[in-house]
Amino acid sequence: MSSASLASLAEADVELEAALLRHKRGEVESAYHSYRKVLAQYPEHATAIHYLALVAQQAGRTDDAERLLRRSIALKADDARAYNHLGQVLLAQGRFDDAIACFENGLALNPRHVDSINNLANTLKTRGRLGEAIELYRSALAIDPRATASLYNLGNALKDDGLFDEALQMFDRALESAPEHVSAHLNVAVLLEEKGRFDAAIEHYRAVLKIEPGHAKALSGLMAIRSYEPEPEVVAAALRGIDSRDIDNDGRVKLHYGLGKHYDRNSQFDQAFEHFVAANQILKRRSAPFDRKRVSESVDRTIELFSAEYFAQVASAGDSSSEQPVFIVGMPRSGSTLTEHILASHPDVFGAGELQELPRLVKGLGAGYPETLLAMTASERQLLAEQYLVALRKHAPAGVARI
Repeated sequence: MSSASLASLAEADVELEAALLRHKRGEVESAYHSYRKVLAQYPEHATAIHYLALVAQQAGRTDDAERLLRRSIALKADDARAYNHLGQVLLAQGRFDDAIACFENGLALNPRHVDSINNLANTLKTRGRLGEAIELYRSALAIDPRATASLYNLGNALKDDGLFDEALQMFDRALESAPEHVSAHLNVAVLLEEKGRFDAAIEHYRAVLKIEPGHAKALSGLMAIRSYEPEPEVVAAALRGIDSRDIDNDGRVKLHYGLGKHYDRNSQFDQAFEHFVAANQILKRRSAPFDRKRVSESVDRTIELFSAEYFAQVASAGDSSSEQPVFIVGMPRSGSTLTEHILASHPDVFGAGELQELPRLVKGLGAGYPETLLAMTASERQLLAEQYLVALRKHAPAGVARI
């Protein structure tokens, strides 16, 4: 970096863009000095202030980053990138609604800014607005069909929505763009396992281990596949990983469970039991103690609210136009899955499995559930019912009589 003064704003802009490239390569200190150099001559240079905010954000100084980005936007209100970065800072502060508004402001300036589309979609997804997120990811891909982040994010959203075949297609496309995308390989492996394509799943777990030889999830995934007898080096890598400082507790739990399943399958029951116990002890140490009183009170509140009188009051609410949903309710191991399979053998019935649509809708009602239902209007109930039916029908062939 030259210490000479900058002859013009155009030269300052060139200096900044070169510094940003260095910043992206990890040369943060060098980039920082360039940003400061420009600001020493041009204190109101919006882009230099913007890029300086990125250094603060990277250092975890989110308050400083927010202040700098707001100043940058005040000086240059048409920069969609600044709104995008400010949105990310607000997310780091847990201010989700403010972040959503920020991403939307940036997209109003530049509707084709793919990073802003992805960040808005990711935020909506975390807030339970999965359908909106999926549409946004699709719009990002319409702009750039090979964008790895958009392909991967859409795959994740489709997987969460139970659309596994299309999710698999998105992950495969992401891997075409980025063959060493570890998370995409892992998602493909899990989906292939669910489809019973174990040999193909094994290849994706192996692909991860070629990229990251000690990857905990890939090692545990391999050892958990019943049809696969792991090579000695795979078992050895898992055993090393348990004691490695580079593996976090989540990874350690996965390795213990993977080893437990491996030893159990080979009738080495003492070793299997040791690993299952070790995994559970880790989980127990990091989890809050089970609060029997709180759970009991929650169940009592639910029983009290969902009385016969309550259902009589809301009998006409919601959407009574459809008879497609059939709810199979039972305790674990009570035969509910078998019941579904029997019913789904009829050509007019589709078995959709254990769906997450209702838990997702309930989560969106906030911490006051179930009492929040008492204040709900008829139109709000109607909207929830419509949202549920739309989500439900995504899982089944068109025109099926029962789901």
